[in-house]
Amino acid sequence: MSISFKRIWKQPKTPLGRNLLPFITIGAAILAQIIIAAIVPKNSDFPYPFLFLIAVFVAAWFGGYLPGVIACVLTMVVIPLLAVPHFRLTSVDPTRLALLIGVSLLISRVASVQRRARQVLSTANSELEQRVQDRTQALAQAVEALQSEIAEHKKTEAALRESDERIDFALNAAGIGHWENHAFSSA
Repeated sequence: MSISFKRIWKQPKTPLGRNLLPFITIGAAILAQIIIAAIVPKNSDFPYPFLFLIAVFVAAWFGGYLPGVIACVLTMVVIPLLAVPHFRLTSVDPTRLALLIGVSLLISRVASVQRRARQVLSTANSELEQRVQDRTQALAQAVEALQSEIAEHKKTEAALRESDERIDFALNAAGIGHWENHAFSSA
């Protein structure tokens, strides 16, 4: 069973999917940290918090407001509470937590506006395609009617030419001249 790349980058449709997203992204960040810690030497200064920042941003972008806030709380409160010995809730810097939540909310807002704009654009494109299709069909009918009218004119012209030829033949056979109405101009 293959999952399309386009489907992965869409917002989860079910509330369960959106609410699980922060746990999945933070879990992925923890797994990435474990893998990187096994590869990178212990004395190196690797920016592990960056992994969690990406996880928060992904949860906020694809999940929305609540999953982004949940990811922030998981990152700043729950993980240190579980992983750091002697960690207390008073150790959490409320301004950093508020800043991270604010950035998360801003990312969710930008993603929401972008999704709405994409939906409006998609609707406008569909309407435009339908109008172009209708107009093309109307033009095709007009061309067809014009071609039919041209064919009728050609038939009438051919019949008129044939009639003129018969009249000329009859006049010539009778030895009678042919009178044509010409406009004379005075010099």
